[in-house]
Amino acid sequence: MTYSLLPLLVAAAHTPLGAVGELRYDPVVVAGGGPAGLSTAIMLAKRGYRDITVLEQRSASAYMNDTSDPSHMLTLFPRAQRVLSSLGVLVAVRASCLPNALHNVTVVTPKRVRSVLIKEHERRRGDNHSSSSSTSSHSPSVWFISWNQLTKALCEHIDARWSDSIRVATDSRVINVERCDEQGSDMVDVTVRESAADGGSEVYTMSARLVVGADGGESRVADVMARMDPMCRRVTLGRPSSCNGVKNMRYKTFSLPSDLPLSSSQPPLPAGTPLTLSSSSFRLHVYPSPKNESRVGMAIVHRSHPLLRMRRGRDVLKYLQKAFPNVPIRSVVSRDEADRFAARKEHTFPSNSYIDHRVYHDSQMVLVGDAMHSMCADLRQGVSCALQDVELLEWAIDRCDDDLTEALALYDKMRANEAKAIVWLSYLYPVASGLTPLIRRNLWLLDFRIQSFLHKVLPRVFAPPPFVYVGRADVPYSTILQRCMSTTRTIHTMETLAVGLCVGFGVYQYMRTVQGKASRLE
Repeated sequence: MTYSLLPLLVAAAHTPLGAVGELRYDPVVVAGGGPAGLSTAIMLAKRGYRDITVLEQRSASAYMNDTSDPSHMLTLFPRAQRVLSSLGVLVAVRASCLPNALHNVTVVTPKRVRSVLIKEHERRRGDNHSSSSSTSSHSPSVWFISWNQLTKALCEHIDARWSDSIRVATDSRVINVERCDEQGSDMVDVTVRESAADGGSEVYTMSARLVVGADGGESRVADVMARMDPMCRRVTLGRPSSCNGVKNMRYKTFSLPSDLPLSSSQPPLPAGTPLTLSSSSFRLHVYPSPKNESRVGMAIVHRSHPLLRMRRGRDVLKYLQKAFPNVPIRSVVSRDEADRFAARKEHTFPSNSYIDHRVYHDSQMVLVGDAMHSMCADLRQGVSCALQDVELLEWAIDRCDDDLTEALALYDKMRANEAKAIVWLSYLYPVASGLTPLIRRNLWLLDFRIQSFLHKVLPRVFAPPPFVYVGRADVPYSTILQRCMSTTRTIHTMETLAVGLCVGFGVYQYMRTVQGKASRLE
């Protein structure tokens, strides 16, 4: 995004969502029932659309009620909180969230257990610039919530407020979108495959005035758009499934009790304290949870790790106990949960990719969320960025008086470069962890400390570290990328000069020594 568009972004952030106008019965299809898809449906319903269908490919049990495979945790930054507040669901979502303003993280290694104080940098600065009263300085700026809990809160809001306008169809996915055969029609035909309980499927076609692609990084809607318009091509940065700068990583999930007994001589770790079990080849992040609710644990390993090939729970427990002999593993992970973990499939991390040049097609298809910008979880901006897509799409529709042709073009102008910027930030500035090789991890820590110090000394010249800076709700991602890249170039220049001075000084000293020896010989 260029600086000339910055006032537009600020105006969008201060425009309330959902200004209801005249009722509209043009059919809308939203592909994908995740947070981005459901939020888009609610936004359109508040604008007067009364025929919205959300297509979700998972079964009803896996989508809402199935706990056999706990979903990963999402991080709601002020960007996301502002949108949820405007949609009217912030109170319900907040009830399932755990604030993360200032806390201790308990880190367990094979040799010791220690508590690390995590301070959220720039929290008050980010809050003071937030436009929503719900994210003001007296509120936490970052919340944790699981994907299932956020989706459930949005679905319950739809059932309570918009059941006459929004229909959520599970076991359904878009397989094709084509122009309507009728001449002069602005409708498209959406081909849908609906899975049946007996394993069969049914294919049917429905007409839509607008198709919103919110169906993830492997979006079928994005594929159709790329086929229709070469300008809607996807650009992938680096190799897929990287985490903390390490390639070819995989993860599986645990469902763990809220209070974790880490020692027989100490009280259990409370639900609000995050836990990390870390070794050279294995990392288990146990996220905080509200009291008396189960925690989500994400085990991250390389794709060749033996843990991924274990099919019996006792083998999983045996490996964990051997890796962390100082922790009563059987009190943390039950035998039944270990069996369920062994039966679950492994997951890959999303690749860093974005739709280049154009995120819409005519006035009939548009992309939001991971369908437009997919990124690894290092910066934890996925859901916040996706919800901001919905905010800016609504603002563009409102600014263009519901003329979709103009609105989608304006949305593309505002959002395409922002999506590109956050993906490049995720690609260029991965966050180091215990899985990162030692030399790279130490270099990352050194760079982080140098950049933090320089930002404190000269805040107008040097940007804060990227994973701190992206939490600022008032700063566009494109501006963050520009400042971080400028800071990186300046630091590298300073390092090069420092090395050059050291080498020059060494050469100077060597020449003086040689000359001294030569003069003594004479």
